[in-house]
Amino acid sequence: MVEIPSGVILAWQDSMDAFLSDGFAHTVTLVYPPIIQAGNAPNDSIGQKPSNHNLFGRPVPSFGMNENGPSSSEDMIEVEQTEQVKMRVYFLNAHQISKNKQLETAGITWPTTVIQTKFWMKDMNKLLKAVYLRLDADESLRGFREYRFTMVGEPVPIGFVHNRYGLATWSRSQ
Repeated sequence: MVEIPSGVILAWQDSMDAFLSDGFAHTVTLVYPPIIQAGNAPNDSIGQKPSNHNLFGRPVPSFGMNENGPSSSEDMIEVEQTEQVKMRVYFLNAHQISKNKQLETAGITWPTTVIQTKFWMKDMNKLLKAVYLRLDADESLRGFREYRFTMVGEPVPIGFVHNRYGLATWSRSQ
């Protein structure tokens, strides 16, 4: 077994910390499955009394009910849940993928719009819960604002110590 000097490990961790710090990291948006909340659609009737108010104009609590019985699906609103996370984004093009002989020998075909992200392991659960990733939060990635990426495979820990950094591969979905 080869022992790596602690100075090498610390220098590598310092360089990875720099890549995941504010100077090199990108802010990305993780989008989670939408939740459905009770709410009312906007009312366009100006000057009319809303149906959920009493005779004096005060709101009446619905407790999940309306005048026709249980709340209908029209009373439910789908709310997108997002969170912004800092990670390093690497774009892989077809040339880089074709140079990787391990992918060719394994018979794996990758789309040309693939990104890899390096992230802090503390964000691993956030990535696993996310439905997709958007690159709309960082100004340096403004050409990719409309892209959505879904995770390919599972994120893996990287580095000398496997509890600090992770690597995930994402494929463009739309």
